Amino acid sequence: MARMWRVATKMLSNRTIFPAVQLNDGRILTSGGLNDFRSNNVTSAAELYSPSTGQWTSTNPMRQQRFYHTMTLLSNGKQVLVTGGQIIVNDTSVPLNTAEIYNITSGTWTNTSRSMPEKFGRHRATLLKNGRVLIVGGNVSKAYYYDANSSSLWIPTGPMTQSNRRAPTVRVMVDGGVLVTGGWTTPMIGLSTAEIYDPVNNTWRKTARNMTTGRAYHAAVRLNDSSVLIAGGYSDPASLASAELYFPSNDSFVRIANTAFGGFYSFVTLLSNGYVLLTSGGDANGTCSAITQLYNPSTRQWSNTSSLNYAREGNFAFVVSNGVFTCGGDNEGQVLNSCEYYSPI
Repeated sequence: MARMWRVATKMLSNRTIFPAVQLNDGRILTSGGLNDFRSNNVTSAAELYSPSTGQWTSTNPMRQQRFYHTMTLLSNGKQVLVTGGQIIVNDTSVPLNTAEIYNITSGTWTNTSRSMPEKFGRHRATLLKNGRVLIVGGNVSKAYYYDANSSSLWIPTGPMTQSNRRAPTVRVMVDGGVLVTGGWTTPMIGLSTAEIYDPVNNTWRKTARNMTTGRAYHAAVRLNDSSVLIAGGYSDPASLASAELYFPSNDSFVRIANTAFGGFYSFVTLLSNGYVLLTSGGDANGTCSAITQLYNPSTRQWSNTSSLNYAREGNFAFVVSNGVFTCGGDNEGQVLNSCEYYSPI
Protein backbone atom coordinates (compact mmCIF):
# COMPACT_ATOMS: atom_id res chain seq x y z
CA MET A 1 0.00 0.00 0.00
CA ALA A 2 1.35 3.41 -0.95
CA ARG A 3 2.00 5.87 1.83
CA MET A 4 -0.82 8.38 1.90
CA TRP A 5 -2.87 10.70 4.09
CA ARG A 6 -6.60 10.03 4.24
CA VAL A 7 -9.26 12.23 5.77
CA ALA A 8 -10.49 11.08 9.20
CA THR A 9 -13.45 12.08 11.38
CA LYS A 10 -13.38 15.76 12.29
CA MET A 11 -12.98 17.02 15.84
CA LEU A 12 -16.10 18.38 17.50
CA SER A 13 -14.42 21.80 17.92
CA ASN A 14 -12.13 23.89 15.76
CA ARG A 15 -8.89 24.51 17.66
CA THR A 16 -5.29 25.59 17.21
CA ILE A 17 -2.32 26.16 19.55
CA PHE A 18 -3.61 23.44 21.84
CA PRO A 19 -2.12 20.34 23.45
CA ALA A 20 -3.14 16.71 23.25
CA VAL A 21 -2.08 13.67 25.23
CA GLN A 22 -2.30 9.96 24.48
CA LEU A 23 -3.80 7.88 27.29
CA ASN A 24 -2.69 4.38 28.22
CA ASP A 25 -5.71 2.85 26.48
CA GLY A 26 -4.71 4.54 23.20
CA ARG A 27 -7.33 7.26 23.25
CA ILE A 28 -6.29 10.88 22.69
CA LEU A 29 -7.47 13.68 24.98
CA THR A 30 -7.34 17.25 23.76
CA SER A 31 -8.44 20.49 25.37
CA GLY A 32 -8.61 24.23 24.94
CA GLY A 33 -6.92 26.26 22.25
CA LEU A 34 -7.96 29.17 20.08
CA ASN A 35 -11.01 28.43 17.95
CA ASP A 36 -11.42 31.76 16.16
CA PHE A 37 -8.66 34.26 15.36
CA ARG A 38 -11.07 37.03 14.38
CA SER A 39 -12.85 37.05 17.73
CA ASN A 40 -9.80 35.84 19.70
CA ASN A 41 -12.05 33.20 21.23
CA VAL A 42 -10.28 30.81 23.58
CA THR A 43 -12.14 27.61 24.42
CA SER A 44 -12.33 25.34 27.45
CA ALA A 45 -13.87 22.47 25.47
CA ALA A 46 -12.31 19.02 25.72
CA GLU A 47 -12.85 15.85 23.72
CA LEU A 48 -11.58 12.30 23.31
CA TYR A 49 -10.63 10.38 20.17
CA SER A 50 -10.86 6.59 20.07
CA PRO A 51 -8.59 4.95 17.46
CA SER A 52 -10.66 1.76 17.69
CA THR A 53 -13.88 3.48 16.61
CA GLY A 54 -12.38 6.41 14.72
CA GLN A 55 -14.77 8.76 16.51
CA TRP A 56 -14.57 11.82 18.75
CA THR A 57 -16.70 12.15 21.88
CA SER A 58 -17.07 15.18 24.10
CA THR A 59 -16.01 15.15 27.72
CA ASN A 60 -16.49 17.81 30.38
CA PRO A 61 -14.88 21.19 29.62
CA MET A 62 -11.95 22.48 31.62
CA ARG A 63 -12.72 24.90 34.42
CA GLN A 64 -10.69 27.62 32.65
CA GLN A 65 -10.42 28.57 28.97
CA ARG A 66 -6.78 28.45 27.90
CA PHE A 67 -4.35 28.06 25.00
CA TYR A 68 -0.56 27.65 24.99
CA HIS A 69 -1.11 25.32 27.96
CA THR A 70 0.34 21.86 28.60
CA MET A 71 -1.19 18.44 29.22
CA THR A 72 0.74 15.59 30.86
CA LEU A 73 -0.43 12.06 31.63
CA LEU A 74 0.59 11.37 35.22
CA SER A 75 2.47 8.23 36.21
CA ASN A 76 -0.63 6.69 37.82
CA GLY A 77 -2.18 6.52 34.35
CA LYS A 78 -5.48 7.75 35.80
CA GLN A 79 -5.07 11.52 35.65
CA VAL A 80 -3.91 14.27 33.31
CA LEU A 81 -2.28 17.46 34.57
CA VAL A 82 -3.02 20.72 32.74
CA THR A 83 -0.78 23.69 33.54
CA GLY A 84 -0.89 27.40 32.79
CA GLY A 85 -1.51 28.72 29.34
CA GLN A 86 -2.95 32.03 28.25
CA ILE A 87 -6.25 33.82 27.80
CA ILE A 88 -6.90 36.93 25.72
CA VAL A 89 -8.03 40.10 27.48
CA ASN A 90 -8.57 43.27 25.41
CA ASP A 91 -6.60 41.74 22.53
CA THR A 92 -3.65 40.97 24.82
CA SER A 93 -2.48 37.48 25.77
CA VAL A 94 -2.39 37.08 29.55
CA PRO A 95 -0.58 34.08 31.13
CA LEU A 96 -2.24 31.95 33.80
CA ASN A 97 -1.13 30.40 37.09
CA THR A 98 -4.04 27.97 37.33
CA ALA A 99 -3.71 24.21 36.91
CA GLU A 100 -6.24 21.41 36.67
CA ILE A 101 -6.42 17.63 37.00
CA TYR A 102 -8.53 15.55 34.63
CA ASN A 103 -9.87 12.29 36.06
CA ILE A 104 -9.90 9.85 33.16
CA THR A 105 -12.46 7.50 34.74
CA SER A 106 -15.04 10.13 35.69
CA GLY A 107 -14.26 12.60 32.91
CA THR A 108 -14.20 15.49 35.38
CA TRP A 109 -11.81 18.38 36.04
CA THR A 110 -10.72 19.76 39.41
CA ASN A 111 -8.39 22.62 40.23
CA THR A 112 -5.11 21.63 41.86
CA SER A 113 -5.06 22.28 45.61
CA ARG A 114 -2.53 25.06 45.05
CA SER A 115 -2.17 27.45 42.14
CA MET A 116 1.12 27.53 40.30
CA PRO A 117 3.67 29.87 41.92
CA GLU A 118 4.03 31.89 38.71
CA LYS A 119 2.06 32.57 35.55
CA PHE A 120 3.11 30.26 32.72
CA GLY A 121 2.43 30.51 28.99
CA ARG A 122 4.36 29.15 25.98
CA HIS A 123 6.03 26.79 28.43
CA ARG A 124 6.62 23.04 28.34
CA ALA A 125 5.89 20.19 30.74
CA THR A 126 7.17 16.63 30.71
CA LEU A 127 6.82 13.56 32.91
CA LEU A 128 10.05 12.56 34.64
CA LYS A 129 11.03 8.98 35.36
CA ASN A 130 10.50 9.62 39.09
CA GLY A 131 6.82 10.47 38.47
CA ARG A 132 7.19 14.21 38.89
CA VAL A 133 6.33 16.67 36.13
CA LEU A 134 8.96 19.21 35.08
CA ILE A 135 7.58 22.61 34.05
CA VAL A 136 10.01 24.82 32.19
CA GLY A 137 10.13 27.87 29.95
CA GLY A 138 7.58 30.53 29.22
CA ASN A 139 7.74 34.06 30.52
CA VAL A 140 9.27 33.12 33.90
CA SER A 141 12.86 32.86 35.05
CA LYS A 142 12.53 29.67 37.09
CA ALA A 143 11.61 26.04 36.45
CA TYR A 144 9.48 23.95 38.78
CA TYR A 145 8.42 20.39 39.20
CA TYR A 146 4.97 19.16 40.20
CA ASP A 147 4.94 16.55 42.96
CA ALA A 148 1.49 15.26 43.94
CA ASN A 149 3.01 13.75 47.10
CA SER A 150 4.30 17.09 48.38
CA SER A 151 2.15 19.54 50.33
CA SER A 152 3.88 22.35 48.42
CA LEU A 153 2.84 20.72 45.10
CA TRP A 154 5.08 23.04 43.03
CA ILE A 155 8.78 22.88 43.93
CA PRO A 156 11.43 25.10 42.30
CA THR A 157 14.40 23.46 40.64
CA GLY A 158 17.89 24.84 40.87
CA PRO A 159 18.50 27.91 38.68
CA MET A 160 18.46 27.37 34.92
CA THR A 161 21.44 28.53 32.89
CA GLN A 162 19.06 30.48 30.60
CA SER A 163 15.91 32.09 31.97
CA ASN A 164 12.68 33.04 30.20
CA ARG A 165 12.79 30.46 27.44
CA ARG A 166 9.51 30.99 25.59
CA ALA A 167 8.56 28.11 23.26
CA PRO A 168 11.57 25.82 23.76
CA THR A 169 11.52 22.06 23.25
CA VAL A 170 11.91 19.56 26.08
CA ARG A 171 12.86 15.89 25.71
CA VAL A 172 13.57 13.25 28.35
CA MET A 173 16.81 11.39 27.67
CA VAL A 174 17.52 7.68 28.17
CA ASP A 175 19.32 8.34 31.47
CA GLY A 176 16.35 10.32 32.82
CA GLY A 177 17.90 13.74 32.30
CA VAL A 178 15.96 16.36 30.34
CA LEU A 179 17.28 18.25 27.32
CA VAL A 180 15.86 21.77 26.87
CA THR A 181 16.70 23.55 23.62
CA GLY A 182 16.18 27.03 22.24
CA GLY A 183 13.19 29.27 22.80
CA TRP A 184 13.18 33.06 22.76
CA THR A 185 13.33 35.92 25.24
CA THR A 186 12.94 39.43 23.78
CA PRO A 187 12.92 40.20 20.90
CA MET A 188 11.74 37.01 19.20
CA ILE A 189 15.22 35.86 18.21
CA GLY A 190 15.77 32.14 18.67
CA LEU A 191 18.19 31.05 21.38
CA SER A 192 20.97 28.66 20.41
CA THR A 193 21.66 27.68 24.02
CA ALA A 194 20.63 24.32 25.45
CA GLU A 195 20.78 22.80 28.90
CA ILE A 196 20.29 19.53 30.76
CA TYR A 197 18.18 19.02 33.88
CA ASP A 198 19.38 16.42 36.40
CA PRO A 199 16.28 15.26 38.33
CA VAL A 200 18.36 13.39 40.91
CA ASN A 201 20.24 16.50 42.04
CA ASN A 202 17.59 19.01 40.90
CA THR A 203 20.24 20.98 38.99
CA TRP A 204 20.85 22.38 35.52
CA ARG A 205 23.98 22.54 33.38
CA LYS A 206 24.73 23.95 29.95
CA THR A 207 25.42 21.55 27.12
CA ALA A 208 29.06 21.45 26.03
CA ARG A 209 28.12 23.21 22.80
CA ASN A 210 25.21 25.33 21.66
CA MET A 211 22.85 24.36 18.87
CA THR A 212 24.09 25.15 15.38
CA THR A 213 21.12 27.49 14.90
CA GLY A 214 19.10 29.57 17.35
CA ARG A 215 15.44 28.61 17.16
CA ALA A 216 12.05 28.74 18.91
CA TYR A 217 8.73 27.04 18.14
CA HIS A 218 10.74 24.16 16.72
CA ALA A 219 10.11 20.42 16.79
CA ALA A 220 12.18 17.73 18.50
CA VAL A 221 12.02 13.98 19.03
CA ARG A 222 14.33 11.42 20.62
CA LEU A 223 15.50 8.76 18.18
CA ASN A 224 16.10 5.07 18.84
CA ASP A 225 19.87 5.61 19.09
CA SER A 226 19.30 8.13 21.96
CA SER A 227 20.14 11.16 19.83
CA VAL A 228 17.57 13.97 19.50
CA LEU A 229 16.39 15.27 16.13
CA ILE A 230 15.62 19.02 16.10
CA ALA A 231 13.96 20.63 13.08
CA GLY A 232 12.52 23.91 11.88
CA GLY A 233 11.35 26.73 14.10
CA TYR A 234 11.54 30.49 13.97
CA SER A 235 14.05 33.23 14.65
CA ASP A 236 12.99 36.77 13.79
CA PRO A 237 12.52 37.60 10.95
CA ALA A 238 12.56 34.15 9.33
CA SER A 239 11.18 30.66 9.70
CA LEU A 240 13.82 27.94 9.57
CA ALA A 241 14.34 24.91 7.35
CA SER A 242 17.51 23.84 9.14
CA ALA A 243 17.77 20.68 11.23
CA GLU A 244 20.32 19.19 13.60
CA LEU A 245 21.05 16.28 15.91
CA TYR A 246 22.01 16.31 19.59
CA PHE A 247 24.32 13.50 20.70
CA PRO A 248 24.41 12.73 24.44
CA SER A 249 27.73 10.92 24.02
CA ASN A 250 29.63 14.16 23.36
CA ASP A 251 26.98 16.62 24.57
CA SER A 252 26.96 18.53 21.29
CA PHE A 253 24.95 19.29 18.15
CA VAL A 254 25.61 18.46 14.50
CA ARG A 255 23.95 20.13 11.52
CA ILE A 256 22.15 17.81 9.08
CA ALA A 257 20.28 18.27 5.80
CA ASN A 258 17.60 20.96 5.65
CA THR A 259 13.91 20.17 5.52
CA ALA A 260 11.95 21.05 2.38
CA PHE A 261 9.91 23.79 4.03
CA GLY A 262 11.03 26.29 6.64
CA GLY A 263 8.28 25.91 9.19
CA PHE A 264 7.40 26.49 12.82
CA TYR A 265 4.51 25.03 14.83
CA SER A 266 5.42 21.82 12.99
CA PHE A 267 5.36 18.32 14.47
CA VAL A 268 7.74 15.35 14.36
CA THR A 269 6.66 11.80 15.18
CA LEU A 270 8.92 8.77 15.70
CA LEU A 271 7.63 5.79 13.70
CA SER A 272 8.01 2.14 14.66
CA ASN A 273 10.61 1.60 11.91
CA GLY A 274 12.85 4.32 13.36
CA TYR A 275 12.03 6.91 10.71
CA VAL A 276 10.55 10.29 11.68
CA LEU A 277 7.51 11.87 10.06
CA LEU A 278 7.55 15.69 9.84
CA THR A 279 4.47 17.82 9.20
CA SER A 280 5.72 21.13 7.90
CA GLY A 281 3.91 23.92 9.78
CA GLY A 282 3.84 27.57 8.78
CA ASP A 283 6.40 30.14 7.65
CA ALA A 284 7.15 33.75 8.57
CA ASN A 285 4.82 35.01 5.82
CA GLY A 286 1.80 33.24 7.30
CA THR A 287 1.81 30.50 4.67
CA CYS A 288 1.17 26.94 5.81
CA SER A 289 2.51 23.90 4.00
CA ALA A 290 0.92 20.53 3.26
CA ILE A 291 4.36 19.01 2.66
CA THR A 292 5.27 16.08 4.89
CA GLN A 293 8.66 14.42 4.96
CA LEU A 294 10.32 11.28 6.28
CA TYR A 295 13.70 11.44 8.00
CA ASN A 296 15.99 8.44 7.56
CA PRO A 297 18.29 8.17 10.61
CA SER A 298 20.75 5.95 8.72
CA THR A 299 21.42 8.46 5.94
CA ARG A 300 20.43 11.62 7.88
CA GLN A 301 18.41 12.69 4.87
CA TRP A 302 14.84 13.87 4.33
CA SER A 303 12.54 12.60 1.60
CA ASN A 304 9.10 13.80 0.61
CA THR A 305 6.11 11.58 1.26
CA SER A 306 2.47 12.23 0.38
CA SER A 307 1.13 15.68 1.23
CA LEU A 308 -1.54 16.46 3.80
CA ASN A 309 -5.04 17.01 2.47
CA TYR A 310 -5.10 20.28 4.42
CA ALA A 311 -2.07 22.50 4.98
CA ARG A 312 -1.82 23.28 8.69
CA GLU A 313 0.26 24.53 11.60
CA GLY A 314 -0.36 24.33 15.34
CA ASN A 315 -1.71 20.78 15.05
CA PHE A 316 -0.82 17.63 16.98
CA ALA A 317 0.29 14.18 15.78
CA PHE A 318 0.42 10.77 17.47
CA VAL A 319 1.20 7.22 16.42
CA VAL A 320 -2.05 5.23 16.45
CA SER A 321 -2.93 1.84 14.94
CA ASN A 322 0.38 1.59 13.05
CA GLY A 323 -0.12 4.99 11.47
CA VAL A 324 0.03 8.67 12.38
CA PHE A 325 -3.04 10.70 13.31
CA THR A 326 -3.03 14.50 13.14
CA CYS A 327 -5.76 17.03 13.86
CA GLY A 328 -6.60 20.69 14.11
CA GLY A 329 -4.32 23.66 13.77
CA ASP A 330 -4.85 26.56 11.43
CA ASN A 331 -4.20 27.63 7.87
CA GLU A 332 -3.76 31.32 7.05
CA GLY A 333 -6.17 32.50 9.73
CA GLN A 334 -8.72 29.70 9.40
CA VAL A 335 -8.88 27.47 12.49
CA LEU A 336 -9.39 23.81 11.60
CA ASN A 337 -11.20 20.81 13.01
CA SER A 338 -10.14 18.47 10.22
CA CYS A 339 -8.17 15.30 10.98
CA GLU A 340 -6.02 13.02 8.85
CA TYR A 341 -4.45 9.57 9.15
CA TYR A 342 -1.12 8.58 7.56
CA SER A 343 -0.71 4.94 6.55
CA PRO A 344 1.19 2.75 6.45
CA ILE A 345 4.33 3.22 8.52
